Amino acid sequence: MARSLFMATTLLGLALSRAAAAPTCKVFPNTDLNGHDLHKAAKAHDPGSCCAACQAVAGCGFWTFMPPHTCYLKTSAAGKRPSPRPGKVSYTSGCKDEACTLPPTPPGPPPGPPKPKKGGMYQCDPHGGERGGTRMLVLLLVLLLVLLLVLLLVLLLVLLRLLVLTPLLPQSA
Repeated sequence: MARSLFMATTLLGLALSRAAAAPTCKVFPNTDLNGHDLHKAAKAHDPGSCCAACQAVAGCGFWTFMPPHTCYLKTSAAGKRPSPRPGKVSYTSGCKDEACTLPPTPPGPPPGPPKPKKGGMYQCDPHGGERGGTRMLVLLLVLLLVLLLVLLLVLLLVLLRLLVLTPLLPQSA
């Protein structure tokens, strides 16, 4: 185990020391190849040195350079995604020959349900159906209270009429 680690480190060091030679890798800026790591090469100075390290290691077909000095050697480009750190420190990936291609970027997650609009009388109920919010409930309660008051007033007038008219009516013997 220690011997194979020493050989891998030596090969990577040799590959990184040859970084001055023009690599023939195909480069994909602002791209990360997530997963499928073969080796992590320390002290890569730029995408070209990462490319050279990949060309020197058997089984390496792809690589990702992460500034300032990290290079991941890869067996596959299946984890292609946009760089998680855009801008000046963006990841750069590539493959060890000019004829390679990367898989298409997978589609993003499907859009979720529309968010309910704020305000208005009706809003979406997360449990299904519609609910009328508090304004509709208050309106119904006020209407019910007014109806009860009108009914009570009518009942009071009927009772008053009975009490007032009953003593005035002639009594038959």
